[in-house]
Amino acid sequence: MEGGDIRASDAERQAVIARLSSACADGQLTLDEFSDRSGEVWAAITRGQLDELTRDLRLPVAASQPSATAVDPATGAPLTRRRRWMVAIMGGEHQRGRWRADRHLGAVAIMGGVHIDLRDATIEGDEIDISAWSIMGGIHVIVPEGIPVDFGGLMVMGGRSNRTSRVEPLPGAPRVRIRGYGLWGTIIVQSKPPRQPGDPDDDDEWVPGMPGMPLPHQQHQSHQQRRNREQNREQNREQNRENRRRNAEQQFPKGLPHWLPTPPPQPPVPPSAEPAAPAPAAPAASFDAGGLVTVVCTDIVGSTRMADSLGDQRWAAVLQEHYALARTEAAQHGGTEVKTRGDGMLLTFASPRRAVQFAVSFQTALAKERASENDVVLEARVGVHAGEVERDGNDVVGRNVSLACRLCDAAAPGEVLASSVVADLADSASDLSFGPARELMLAGIERPVRAHSATARDF
Repeated sequence: MEGGDIRASDAERQAVIARLSSACADGQLTLDEFSDRSGEVWAAITRGQLDELTRDLRLPVAASQPSATAVDPATGAPLTRRRRWMVAIMGGEHQRGRWRADRHLGAVAIMGGVHIDLRDATIEGDEIDISAWSIMGGIHVIVPEGIPVDFGGLMVMGGRSNRTSRVEPLPGAPRVRIRGYGLWGTIIVQSKPPRQPGDPDDDDEWVPGMPGMPLPHQQHQSHQQRRNREQNREQNREQNRENRRRNAEQQFPKGLPHWLPTPPPQPPVPPSAEPAAPAPAAPAASFDAGGLVTVVCTDIVGSTRMADSLGDQRWAAVLQEHYALARTEAAQHGGTEVKTRGDGMLLTFASPRRAVQFAVSFQTALAKERASENDVVLEARVGVHAGEVERDGNDVVGRNVSLACRLCDAAAPGEVLASSVVADLADSASDLSFGPARELMLAGIERPVRAHSATARDF
């Protein structure tokens, strides 16, 4: 067995984390790159995979080599590194992209805005100290997810907002210390996931001024930009589906494959009869545009690992059985299947009570399968939310759909997690029970969301 195929130990992973932390302090890695590679360290299985994460890094400087410290030529005392200041007076100051962040930074915003993005920055040492002063202005600091942030200070007739994600800090990650002071101003520190190739520049929506208090035309522009990007993504998905259908029709001339829905057969027309006028197309979903709809999102736990162990053909069969079970339960509770998304489903219901009944019944059916002698055990998460949605053909889009999917991501295996809106609407049902409310910070949702765990009531 070659050395690269030997399974790695936790001690070896900790050593790689220390090496990445040293490289980040030396300026070889940005904070985003450190965050990405730290996640890959714990996902690595063999020593070879760990070696790939540090192959392009320079060797650390020997500990015995004295560090070069600037000294005062007159007294011989060490010189204190001056703080680098970013100042915006009735204007804007941006610092983003690939840049060198000094250990000590300062930001001053007087009726203006300062924007500091540390995701692509290289740093000096294992800590960044930011002193922020906001007077009738705004300061916005962005850090990668998993980077620990120490945020304090004092604001008079203003506000400080810590919007960092509630995730465990990455081991060995540099610390960002922010002290914010101001009068009638705002200071916001926010964590965002690393940029991916092809992602739009989300900072284009930010304008100098007071973060969180944009002008009306800026509010409309930001909302319109997000809505346009969402519509473009949905149009691309619809185009991809149409391309797959056309390719399937060419590859399977005698009929579409089982994984594409076939149109319902049309009744034959008698030769002597007049061709009937085409009937108006029935709506694809059971709700009116702009009405209240309950959205249910499901997701299989550990699907990637299971698909890898079963193989493509076996996993496809298991997935079809799983979908068949969900469709049976949805039909019994009046649900409408919108689409399948990888290893989960998106459904809509006209009634919040029926939506929760479906989710609980679906989890019960899965639990019975796990208790049987079936060799493949599936667990699922379910999120439920109610609100107005937008129609895009047979698809549903909008913030309330995204919130249902985020609740699904936050649910525990085997849990039905319903928003407080759904719980309030369906709590009168005697066959349902909702647990105590808990506040969740969901990805992409700025405000905390109250949610309840839903179960069947025991009599």
